[in-house]
Amino acid sequence: MLGHTARVGVITWNKHIISSGCKDGNIWHHDTRVAQHKVAELIDHTSEVCGLKWNSNGDQLASGGNDNRVNIWDARASTPSLTKNNHVAAVKALAWCPWQSHILASGGGSYDRHIHFWNVSSGARVKSIDTGSQVTSIIWSKDFKELLSNHGFPNHNMTIWSYPTLVAASDENLKFWRINTA
Repeated sequence: MLGHTARVGVITWNKHIISSGCKDGNIWHHDTRVAQHKVAELIDHTSEVCGLKWNSNGDQLASGGNDNRVNIWDARASTPSLTKNNHVAAVKALAWCPWQSHILASGGGSYDRHIHFWNVSSGARVKSIDTGSQVTSIIWSKDFKELLSNHGFPNHNMTIWSYPTLVAASDENLKFWRINTA
């Protein structure tokens, strides 16, 4: 799938569509069923797209960039339906809540260190937590009201958070999550 003119740093699936985020700030949708695969181009980020995640319904795409911006795109739109500029560093970590489909978690880089929780239906920020470290990825548990965040500089750790209280889960039990990659 040729076409991008710079590094592609992030991709995500939505049924037969692969969405790719590029260093030039563009997002492309590629239809894997056809030879002329580029079917849409989303232009709004002013620098590299480093976070990209479709919701479970496949009707909304979240993007994060080195421009510190979070965008929400409706599946058939070419402009964002919602833009959030609350992060003060790159937004790489994005995750949709599995039991509340309108809730998105976004994590900021080294100078930000926050996870913000957005109600994408209303546009409101419903929660925030300063994690003390760069947020590199977020994943929600499908079985518990918890999420796991991974961190870079300066602490290089992982934290399990109870939601919505946002306290580090400390019930002294080791939990094994079944993560489906299919």
